[in-house]
Amino acid sequence: MGVAALALAPAMRNQAMYGTVSTEGIPPRIHFCDRNYLPARATESRREVNEFLAKNDRHGLDRIGTTPAGMPVLANLLSPAERASFHTAVCTMAIWVETGPDQYLAYGLSGGP
Repeated sequence: MGVAALALAPAMRNQAMYGTVSTEGIPPRIHFCDRNYLPARATESRREVNEFLAKNDRHGLDRIGTTPAGMPVLANLLSPAERASFHTAVCTMAIWVETGPDQYLAYGLSGGP
């Protein structure tokens, strides 16, 4: 692999995963676990995220990535056993990007489960 290809690899990965090569702002979409997730219009506090998860009998977030701008990407992932019990390949219904102190932008699953 040439030096130019190695230099372009991060940009190509960012375009595929986040729909952008820009290293500023929030991504227009997130591609994770073979699915696309699209952003909400407003951010939420961590308390609001936790309340949403609790309503769905879920708890906690795991870091699953980092946006090109360096923001943490978080999700509450279904285990392989949970996915099997629900007969789905979907890993999570929502993803959050931590956009600032106590600010989380939700990304919802595009196209449904």
